[in-house]
Amino acid sequence: MSIPSVMDSYTFTARERKILEAAAQVFVRYGVKRTSMGDIAEEAGVARQTLYNVYNSKDDVFRAALNLFHQTMMAGLMDALEEADTLQERMDIVLEHTILAPYRQLQALPHGDEFEEGFNTVGKAAIEDGQTAIRHVVADILTPYTKALKSKNMEPVGLADFLVRSAKAAKMTAKDEAHLKALLGNMKALVSNAVE
Repeated sequence: MSIPSVMDSYTFTARERKILEAAAQVFVRYGVKRTSMGDIAEEAGVARQTLYNVYNSKDDVFRAALNLFHQTMMAGLMDALEEADTLQERMDIVLEHTILAPYRQLQALPHGDEFEEGFNTVGKAAIEDGQTAIRHVVADILTPYTKALKSKNMEPVGLADFLVRSAKAAKMTAKDEAHLKALLGNMKALVSNAVE
C-alpha cells in the first residue's frame, strides 16, 4: 500500500518546510486568524519578502502547512500499516493516526478549533484533500472483503467514505476522548460485522 496520490503531489523544499514548521508554531501560539505573514517570517527567520516569494498569502501558507501535516500523518500511517496483519489491527492503526492522535493534539491547542474547522475555504479544501487520502487507504484495506461486503449491499469505497466522514464527525462532536473511543469502537464493530 502506498500513500494516496492526492498526498504524493505535495513536495516541499527544505526552505518551504522551515517556513511551514515555523508557521505551524505561530498558528498554534496565536491562532490562524491572529497570525500575520510578519509573524510567520519572524518565526522562520526569513525576510517578509522571502516569505512572499514562496507563498503569496497567509491562506497559501495555511493550506501548505495543512498539506504538510497530512502528508506527514499519511507517511506515518502507511509505515504503521506495513506491520499490521488483521483487519482489526489495520482499523485500529487508521483510527489512531487519523482520528485519535489529531484529536489529542487539537485538544491541547488553545486555538485547535481553527485547525479542525479549516479556518477558511482554502483550509477546508486542504482538509478535504487529507480526508480523500484517508478514504483511499480505508477503501484499500476493505477491498479484500469486497465479496462479503457485496453480500450485504455494500462496497469498499462507499463504506470507506461513510467511515471516514463518520469518524470525522465523531471527532468534532465527542464530549471527550473516552466518548470518542466509544464511538469509534462502534464503527469498528460495524466493520467487523460487515465483513463476516
